[in-house]
Amino acid sequence: LAFRKDQVLPQIDVLLSYANIMAVSIKNSLATASLVASEHKLKTIIENIPDLLFHMDKEGRFLDFYQSHREDSLYKPPSDFIRKTIHDIFTVELAEKMQNSINEALEKGFCMLEYDMVEENQRYFMARLVKLNKYEVLSIVSDITHLKLYAKELEVLNATKDRLFSIIGHDLKNGLNNIIGFAQLIESRMGEKLDCEKYQKYNKLILQSGLSISNLLNNLLTWARAQRKQIVVSPDLLNLHKLVDECYELHRASFEDKHITFSNDVPDALHMCVDRSMMHTVFRNLIVNACKFTPKNGFVSVNADCMDYYVSIRVVDNGVGMEESKIQSLFELAETSSARGTEGEEGTGLGLVICKEFVELNGGTIGVESSLGKGTAFIVKIPLKRNC
Repeated sequence: LAFRKDQVLPQIDVLLSYANIMAVSIKNSLATASLVASEHKLKTIIENIPDLLFHMDKEGRFLDFYQSHREDSLYKPPSDFIRKTIHDIFTVELAEKMQNSINEALEKGFCMLEYDMVEENQRYFMARLVKLNKYEVLSIVSDITHLKLYAKELEVLNATKDRLFSIIGHDLKNGLNNIIGFAQLIESRMGEKLDCEKYQKYNKLILQSGLSISNLLNNLLTWARAQRKQIVVSPDLLNLHKLVDECYELHRASFEDKHITFSNDVPDALHMCVDRSMMHTVFRNLIVNACKFTPKNGFVSVNADCMDYYVSIRVVDNGVGMEESKIQSLFELAETSSARGTEGEEGTGLGLVICKEFVELNGGTIGVESSLGKGTAFIVKIPLKRNC
């Protein structure tokens, strides 16, 4: 068969046109498929990032929220923000900060803002504002509450560490230096005739330093065990009057030396269901503390009352008292610092920290009432338990 050229060429042109159309169609289909795949990937990424994404205009109006599945991520559904402005939602102060940050992002392309909000609980947020065009920004909001809490906890731990090093390096060292110094003084004068009064004086100073070190080491070891959760509460029926007597007898010499009257006014028949060892530590520290800050010829008393659901025990003295600012940090190791007693007795403040921990481990509370120059009362409240 013979084909004329003028008949074949038009047919080829038609075929080529169809081929081009199909090629373009295939190309567009591939592009569409690629775009759909990209959009799917982007949607998957957006839905799984922990941050919240808000589309906002230059007036601070929320235009869109891209994560519909995150409606419970704030104190109110983020979709409720749409079409509202920052001035409708936040406080005047916070709205002003946000508006300034939006203006900075539009000018420089990027801005960061850290802020906190108090609803049921205080929460902290970090907003990163990115310029989209000259009228709009993307706000990427991160909840950084856990980071803030970790940072605060780290600050407390560092302060506690510093306080412990101070206690070990200063108070323990001073006590040992006193013992060594007086022992060396006695040894250097062994060949001399020292009257009984001087020996008694040196012996008393050595004894006081030894007792101070012993008390400090007991508190340090007890506190360390408590921090490592090595102390288990073992409740037992306890006669509080006898326990207070035991604690007083351990330090009777200090009371007699300062001519301080001690009165145990706890009812003889009062029993509590508590950990005996912990309560012994608590009242030993409170009684020693009262003696330390009570001047000569003063008084210290311990009394207790049974309420409907708890026992209230008060350790009262007529000593130097405390200012309100001192009371606020009394039970925090990182903040507390111990002043010298009325006769120069040293201390660390660690004992009261342990008191608080042990009282709380037994389900109770500890508080203080004090007036500068008039005295102090520590109040321990322990729940009544019917079965022990």
